[in-house]
Amino acid sequence: MLAFAGFTLIQMVGVPGIAWNDLQHHPGWREAVFITPLVIIFIGGMACLQVITVCTWKLLTLVEVDEIFSGASARWVNGIVRAMYVGWALLACLGPYFYLVAEGDDAPGALVIGLVLGLVATAVLGLMLVLRELLRRATTLRAEMDEVI
Repeated sequence: MLAFAGFTLIQMVGVPGIAWNDLQHHPGWREAVFITPLVIIFIGGMACLQVITVCTWKLLTLVEVDEIFSGASARWVNGIVRAMYVGWALLACLGPYFYLVAEGDDAPGALVIGLVLGLVATAVLGLMLVLRELLRRATTLRAEMDEVI
């Protein structure tokens, strides 16, 4: 609950506030063209984190009532996977920004950070796809065991 509230606060107040502050210190249309897509991408990313938080919360509720190996859990796991796909696409949209920051500030580390974030997101998405398949197989086995018993 606290994580969800924190993501909402950052999404609604933090990111637009930082963008507004940046536009106040650097007025001009170039900054607005640069900042506006970033704000949209960051708010979309926070929305993805909120979806993942809610789906995880629902999965933990299913664990608590011992229904994790039912068909209901697949819906929440698919929600996490879809949110991760969207988040990965948003992170890919940030690639040019990492490049521009690296070139403009002569900071090659910014580009490396972007690449590392992309690799981590890809690894976590791959892990989630494996876990989804394991849950599907475990659910099938549980249903077969219930039929036998």
